[in-house]
Amino acid sequence: IYLFYAIYRFFRSGEEVRLRSRWMLVFSGARNAYEGVRARVFGKPRKHVHAQQQYGAKTALGIGAIHGIGAETGTQVLLITTAVGASSQAAGVVALLAFIVGLLISNTVITVVSTVTVVSSSRRQWIYVAAGGIAAVFSLVVGVLFLAQASDLLPDLDSLVSWIGGPD
Repeated sequence: IYLFYAIYRFFRSGEEVRLRSRWMLVFSGARNAYEGVRARVFGKPRKHVHAQQQYGAKTALGIGAIHGIGAETGTQVLLITTAVGASSQAAGVVALLAFIVGLLISNTVITVVSTVTVVSSSRRQWIYVAAGGIAAVFSLVVGVLFLAQASDLLPDLDSLVSWIGGPD
């Protein structure tokens, strides 16, 4: 929904589109809520800040450390080895290596694409807006299909990943 709002503001007022992560939206909402409570309780004027938040070096290091320590990865490894039906240690290692290679490839592609689009976004804002629009529509459609329990309308990906050796 935020993506639709950001794109609307871009077309309505020509503001620069800034795609923000869920956590940045949560932090911004918490900051605004705090300022609102502070203004009501203590009678202090509310600070209305529109500054765009950027990830600094410390934030990037913190996020990387949390993910590296295993905020998600440990459970993903268990889930992957279970989902592919790894009946032996060798099959589990192969599944884990496939996961690691896929993770490295996808992170590299995302980093390169993000860097290229951010660097060129000031010159080609419409590409950034189009990518955000596609992501917004895709996310909304998939989410609505899952909420409506109509996920059977989505393409079956089993044929694409069955070669990994998952359960029959």
